[in-house]
Amino acid sequence: MLHSSTMLRRLAVLGVALVLGLGGCGSAPLLTVATHTVTVEPNANSTAQQANIGYTVGAPAHIDISLLGPNGQRVLLRNNDRSADSYSFPFSGVLAKPNSPDQQVLADGTYRLLFQAKAKDGRTAQASVTAIVAKADPVALQLSNLSLSLSTFSPNGQGVQQLASGATVNQDQTVLNYAVNKPADITIWVTDAKGNRTPVHNQLAMDTKPGPQPPVIWDGKGPNGVPVPDGKYVLHVQAADASGNVTERDLPVTVVNSGIQQVQIVDARFFPTALGYGGVVNVAITIKNTGTAAIHTMGPPPGTRYTTQMKGYLDPSFALPGNPTPFVDTPGRWRVGVRWTSGDVNYPARWGFFANPNQTLLPNQQVTVIGSITILPPQPHNINLWATIDMGGIGNTGDFGQTQVIVGFPS
Repeated sequence: MLHSSTMLRRLAVLGVALVLGLGGCGSAPLLTVATHTVTVEPNANSTAQQANIGYTVGAPAHIDISLLGPNGQRVLLRNNDRSADSYSFPFSGVLAKPNSPDQQVLADGTYRLLFQAKAKDGRTAQASVTAIVAKADPVALQLSNLSLSLSTFSPNGQGVQQLASGATVNQDQTVLNYAVNKPADITIWVTDAKGNRTPVHNQLAMDTKPGPQPPVIWDGKGPNGVPVPDGKYVLHVQAADASGNVTERDLPVTVVNSGIQQVQIVDARFFPTALGYGGVVNVAITIKNTGTAAIHTMGPPPGTRYTTQMKGYLDPSFALPGNPTPFVDTPGRWRVGVRWTSGDVNYPARWGFFANPNQTLLPNQQVTVIGSITILPPQPHNINLWATIDMGGIGNTGDFGQTQVIVGFPS
């Protein structure tokens, strides 16, 4: 006869074995998929563009989800570890292209979604779902005819330049041209060598018509309005239609001689401050380049003499001798200007920084621009004069150095 204590130990062991056996019989399946068949219609007018397939993982496992095509080709869609829980896999009949940001709608047909699980303890399980693609959008999305006006440009305010061919081009920007074959959302951005993203353009499908699109300008500036640093960039153009097609194309672009244009008037003097009619007021304006980019200029050259009767661009003094073309405002070309109380136009007197229009004002460089204005009647006895910097078609920096000149009798 067994001792009572020995019998109790044997009964305890047997009890544990029974519990473990019951636990093993009641454990959850490694993989359960909630449905056997789904149908999707990947087109813009369908309300069945996506099916969400529920599945449950009974123990921590590695999960693969693959698409098997009618021709037997297999495409891996998911490949990750899952803890024991319930999940949902969205199937829209859209397939991502390998090694590409593009996505393409599948053709009509019957496919198979294969779910495979491998637990850490070595157990495996699999299940499949029949996936029917119907009424799929038959038109593939295409971006074409991508081109840039300049593959290398300099966002530093130099403005429009004339090429040897006689054509003009704005060196501060590049212009993108492209075409799309169907309405799509358009997103355009630029990335630098580190992958930092600068947005350029967004356009909704409702504003997109098939064919060539309106040109898109990138001025070389980041979201903060400051020109991006010199370097190599990639301009990305992405189109996405309502059916799920996505296509992206890239163009390389290089930024050189980038910088901020900024000029400050250091001093502005008008003298003498008392004179008769017919007398000459001398002008001396000292300016300094306080930005990071070289400043381009244009005529009339320093030393040009004006009169208080001049009519701005219509005055012969505002043109080169023997050349009827006046020195009209030109983007990227800066000058100093002067206005006075009785002037008919804003800042009618203007002078370039240098006699040579090809010379530039470099960062931290300063120069004094000299000019003169003959005071002709009729004029009030007290005339105020002001100096400014004319920023090449953008506007001016405001009045500086206000000086009152007393005008007496003819000198």
